Amino acid sequence: MEQLARVEGVERRGESLLLLIQPATLLRNLRLGESISVNGACLSVVSIDGGKLMFELTQETIRRTCLSDLKTGDYVNLERSLRLGDRLGGHLVNGHVDCVGEIVSKDYHGKSAEMWVKIPTRLTTMIVEKGSIAVDGVSLTIVEAERDAFSVWLVPYTLRKTTLGFKSPGDKVNIEVDIIAKYLRRLYLSTRGARGHRPFKVSL
Repeated sequence: MEQLARVEGVERRGESLLLLIQPATLLRNLRLGESISVNGACLSVVSIDGGKLMFELTQETIRRTCLSDLKTGDYVNLERSLRLGDRLGGHLVNGHVDCVGEIVSKDYHGKSAEMWVKIPTRLTTMIVEKGSIAVDGVSLTIVEAERDAFSVWLVPYTLRKTTLGFKSPGDKVNIEVDIIAKYLRRLYLSTRGARGHRPFKVSL
């Protein structure tokens, strides 16, 4: 996550939704059509007015994320796309949100916090303890994984610099599971066959 940004306006236009964002610091050399992560969802810049950025949310984005819940004055996590040659500081996040999760608890322990997030059970086969997950675009390490929820620890820096610092139980968040887990699950399902047959074994 690169910086916090303020929502300056939300406008319904037909089946789409226009989102006007004011970054905290100016994004230099930004071009129309460039992809930017907004709370973990990869969006294209459709207009630049001074330092303000306009994004258009399609029906798929509206259905898959909780961005349509945003209101003027809300804050979002903003991050530009990684460029070839850039240094990797965490796990790869594509900006392709898998579902909307719900924060069910957030308990502070000193200056850090333990947060539990509820997700659909269809995704739990793709999360694992000490694996990676993106919550509102913030790359985090899974501490515990249960049937329909997982926990993460938020360090003081994350609490200060991202929206997760002021989100509370009941709030919605965008969830993206690890890309490797998605491919492994797809591979596993394909080996079972269309009718659920077990994969054949070869004895050597």
